[in-house]
Amino acid sequence: LSGLVAIDIDHVDDPKAIFERWQEEIDFKALKIYLIYITPKGKGLRVVFRCEVSRGNLIDNQKWMCEKLGVEPDASCKDASRGYFLTSADNFLYDDL
Repeated sequence: LSGLVAIDIDHVDDPKAIFERWQEEIDFKALKIYLIYITPKGKGLRVVFRCEVSRGNLIDNQKWMCEKLGVEPDASCKDASRGYFLTSADNFLYDDL
């Protein structure tokens, strides 16, 4: 495993508006968020952050981050073998990798 974990926020009307709200309210560096981007279909966000063993397993880390961001966890993402598609550079909203 890479030490990173991702969460999906799917089926949202305005992903950029959600990101802009987060920018005002959340310290991405403090949460060890490395990437935030609009998903390839344009109707969701993906947040990639550091997985911390002290929080538990993969889904525990995802639930923790969802709580910090004020979103619901996507239960289909709890499997470490799940693949993710990246998107074009135009859809990257935050990159601290």
